Amino acid sequence: MLTPKQEKFAVEYARTGSATEAYRAAYVCDRMKPESVHRLAHAQLHHVKIASRIKELSETANRPAIADTYERQQLLTSIMRNTDEPASVRIHACDRLSKMQGDYLTNIHLETKEPGIMVVPVLGDGSTEDWERIAAEQQAKLIADVRK
Repeated sequence: MLTPKQEKFAVEYARTGSATEAYRAAYVCDRMKPESVHRLAHAQLHHVKIASRIKELSETANRPAIADTYERQQLLTSIMRNTDEPASVRIHACDRLSKMQGDYLTNIHLETKEPGIMVVPVLGDGSTEDWERIAAEQQAKLIADVRK
């Protein structure tokens, strides 16, 4: 449990990001040297309970300000479906949404000096559709490279 002054310090620090400003708002500093205020303010940041409260306040404050994945996907979907938007904007939104959802092939380039090793591509959703065809193509390429 924090004292009222410690709580005030934590709230002000979470709001301003300045330990010195927060300290001046929470404590009487009229007769203190600026160096003392600065030193004591930063000491407050290392107090376990105050630091914990600041973290809690900061996380709460930042939640609504930062869009989560679902919200970004909703925005991109609404842009993609909005027929008033130019086609290029709609296509770009669709492309971004597809990337976010892992719909594209993850292209991994692997060089090896060991003959007979094949790279099996993993599609965005983690499946290995068409892996036999792609593996055969890679094997043919490896054989061609070895014969050069």
